[in-house]
Amino acid sequence: MLIGSHELRASSHEFVANSQLNSSKLMNRIIFLLLCFFPGLLPAQVVVDYVVRVEEEVTAEQLAALPVRVLIGTNGNRVMVRGVWETPRKSYQLYLPGEDVFYHCALDGNIAVKYDFRPTADVLMTMAPEENIAGLSCKKAIVIEGADTFPVFYTDAFGINFCQIARIPGFAMRYTKRLQGVKVTYEAIDYRFETIPDNVFSLGGKKIVENENFADSRQWAMRIGRKAPKIKTTLLDGSNFGPKDYKGKVLVVDFNNYDPPPIHLRAMAWFDAYARDYAAHPDVIFLAVLLNREIGLLRSVALEDRLFLVAPDGAFEVEAFRLNTLPSTVVINRDGKITEYIEGHPAGVEPRLRRAIDLALSGGLKPAGIK
Repeated sequence: MLIGSHELRASSHEFVANSQLNSSKLMNRIIFLLLCFFPGLLPAQVVVDYVVRVEEEVTAEQLAALPVRVLIGTNGNRVMVRGVWETPRKSYQLYLPGEDVFYHCALDGNIAVKYDFRPTADVLMTMAPEENIAGLSCKKAIVIEGADTFPVFYTDAFGINFCQIARIPGFAMRYTKRLQGVKVTYEAIDYRFETIPDNVFSLGGKKIVENENFADSRQWAMRIGRKAPKIKTTLLDGSNFGPKDYKGKVLVVDFNNYDPPPIHLRAMAWFDAYARDYAAHPDVIFLAVLLNREIGLLRSVALEDRLFLVAPDGAFEVEAFRLNTLPSTVVINRDGKITEYIEGHPAGVEPRLRRAIDLALSGGLKPAGIK
């Protein structure tokens, strides 16, 4: 079953939020004006309530992995992001924008898992008319994220610059991103000023853990130099593919989610270009792992002249590699170790991938300092 919108699932939340919106609007505006003219008079913490819209057709399984709402709060220096799922999750993310890091924190625990936070700087400012979002006038920017171009609407009302995907001169009130490979939009429907407990923004008393050493981390398996999970799958033609087929060789794997055939063709052309460049090298194998069970539809796409292998039902492999983002590309060297891991298709991916393949052929790993 394909579901084209998140709004049905979110409707009950939106009804509650909208019923409260009118009663809180006047108070918010009064507090906002007081903060503008008398800074320091009132607590500066602000919480913004976002609904989540899905911008493309997804399966019920994919939809269940996405939040219904998102709450983002700030104390002017740090930012808290908490998703609201149908099945509650007791965690949140604490961003330190000035330090390029964020922490995944448990609400009822003392562990904080540290991650890099490096939003893209590929941002184009626009002269588009400002839009009113949750009662605030917002400017528009265009963000280039790999093969995607996303709009971001932001305000300077809260005195801090923050967006999960890009460096912008304001606080994002509506932005589009990919989450679990699915294009979604977070749109603010309300904001409120309140005193947020200090421990939400504090790391005091928490055990700081690097993400590769924490059992719940979705990125620990993708550290450069680690042994890659073994791949054992069935290819589009029905044949089996496993460790013995790539033993002692370099394996380049492009993990992707299911998209309609025209998008598949473009993604495959991107990947096929690399396969053709290394076609004369017998020790390099290119494999596309797709989150797709509609094999018959894929077989209707002309693949005969492609120089890479296709695994059409790759849910197990995606889980084994513990990927945070789709698409993702992984280079595995002759010893089965990860030489490169690239999330999405960002600018500069071509030289990174070629350098990683050449390095993997020599049995090396990615040199220190190369991002």
